[in-house]
Amino acid sequence: MDFQFDSTVDGRAVKIASMIDEHTRESLLHLVERSITAERLVAELEKVFTAAGGPPQVLRMDNGPEMVSRVLQQFCADRAGISYIPPGTPWNNGYVE
Repeated sequence: MDFQFDSTVDGRAVKIASMIDEHTRESLLHLVERSITAERLVAELEKVFTAAGGPPQVLRMDNGPEMVSRVLQQFCADRAGISYIPPGTPWNNGYVE
């Protein structure tokens, strides 16, 4: 799981949250907004986990502020493990990067 950033032609920021199943390479999360709060991310993950038949064993992500939020940590606590890639190694999360 990761965030990407872009901008529209008028220069306004766009944030993209995506999650790829490393086994099937299926894109499971496609959230595009101007701003994505931790609460909104958790709500979308709940939908993804339900649609996919359950949560993954582990979510691999970087350790950016969105990913280490208390809200996400609490959500994953009894659902899925979290594996943070080392800082400066985007190739460890290459399916999403």
